[in-house]
Amino acid sequence: MSDKKESVSKAITRRDFLYRSAAAGASVPLLTSNITNQEPATERVVTPPAEFKAVRDFIGEKIRTGIVPSLVIMVVKDRQTVWAEAFGYADLETKRKATVNSIYKIASVSKPITVTGLMTLVDRGLINLDQPANDYLQDANLRAYVGSASGMTLRRLANHTSGLPIHENLFYDGAQPLSASETIRGYGFAAWEPGTHFQYCNLGTAILGFITEAVSKTPWARYLKRTLFDPLGMRRTFAELPPGREKEAAGRYGVDITTQYDYDLAGRFVRTGPHSTDHPGGSSMWSCASDLVSFAQMHINGGVLNGTRILREESARIMQNLTVESNEEPGRKYGVGWWGDSSLGRHNFGHSGGGPGMGVMLSAYPDDNTITVVLTNYYGAMAPEVAKRLARVLLPNSQGTSGRPDPQNNVSGPSATPVTLTGTWGGKLLYPAGDIPLRLVIHDNGMAEVGFGKRPLVKMNDVSMKNGNFTGSTEGVLIRRPGFQGVSVLEFQLRREGSRMIGICDTYAKGYFELAHWVELENQP
Repeated sequence: MSDKKESVSKAITRRDFLYRSAAAGASVPLLTSNITNQEPATERVVTPPAEFKAVRDFIGEKIRTGIVPSLVIMVVKDRQTVWAEAFGYADLETKRKATVNSIYKIASVSKPITVTGLMTLVDRGLINLDQPANDYLQDANLRAYVGSASGMTLRRLANHTSGLPIHENLFYDGAQPLSASETIRGYGFAAWEPGTHFQYCNLGTAILGFITEAVSKTPWARYLKRTLFDPLGMRRTFAELPPGREKEAAGRYGVDITTQYDYDLAGRFVRTGPHSTDHPGGSSMWSCASDLVSFAQMHINGGVLNGTRILREESARIMQNLTVESNEEPGRKYGVGWWGDSSLGRHNFGHSGGGPGMGVMLSAYPDDNTITVVLTNYYGAMAPEVAKRLARVLLPNSQGTSGRPDPQNNVSGPSATPVTLTGTWGGKLLYPAGDIPLRLVIHDNGMAEVGFGKRPLVKMNDVSMKNGNFTGSTEGVLIRRPGFQGVSVLEFQLRREGSRMIGICDTYAKGYFELAHWVELENQP
């Protein structure tokens, strides 16, 4: 997405532009479908078989005790729905009950959808997964502080090994999010040599969405609607909805939009404020259970659903091939857009999603032709926990390891060689508004102090040193913008390389942002 495109109309926001574009005609020839003119199906409640009683009782208890506002569950096996049910309230204030057609924010489940859109361009020969992303970006380029930006390929963006650091950036109270080019200029850098380190990153997938728009010459949301949502009958799925006007923008499906909640200190539900992001392809979408089932079924089928081919079979298999070990939890592996659990002992793929007011889980088991979807409108562990309980019922004999590891793609571990970090270090923190001079003093007793610019040194918290790596945190004012005027936590994650100390300062304010800034220091005599 270029700044030029984004400035087409200053009377509407970027998010409004993308939403309105979704309703317009495409500017390039796109996939057609036999089902685009059909009315969307209205799903009905399907009572589960007896073997799901324990899972249903667990959900019911959590609803009754106020752990989760609402939950929608759908289990499909061999294209037959064996369980479809809604629990609780889509909106607590109005007592509007959730239904199996309710539309939820799906957070990071957006990622495999965004990657699927990109893969349709791969199938058309317009994109090569192993080309550098910079070959396709128009107004801003990725850079590498370690290794080379040429190693930041589309494949590595999709499997979180491009070297990009963590990135979450939410904008409230009508604040305008950064443009694609502003985000890339500020935060699009490799903090590790591309291909050597796994780091889950919303920005990587968002960049794939930006590239999809640039290469297709079609607004991203419109491209997904015409290429994926319409052909698959996903009428209750939206790439984005303008914050605060979701129901209006969803049109006839506005009645199905859920309200998002979080807990306060007393354990009461409070509304989550409407927000937008600068990483839409990574976390911006809305959908319902049946639409997500259709999307997963297309992937299980090798890229085709109801006679309509979305992807080549090879492309669907590439996405499901879990080649990258993650550092998130034992057994977790990533493919191209999908992740899976290698401990199940059978082919599986899926994705979870979480954030302010959203917690969802989509799981697919191709060998069993089974799909499960769990959607909630609060940020918590309920959806993954229910998905695990469903897997125990559906796959009672699952155990062992699976997957096809690719040694060239598996990430490397840290060195175990002891490295001395004590001493005085001086350098800078690279910040979009201007570099900030930085001093770090690490004492023999394990205490560390940090100073910014001309300010005095302050003692750091949670200091840890191991295998040449340093972590420690402090608090201060670094990011100020409309919608956020608070103090941030600044957590340094550094590693020694010769006479230098390099890494990131992970700056975060929970519920608002988690943004990395590059740090480079030299050992001072």
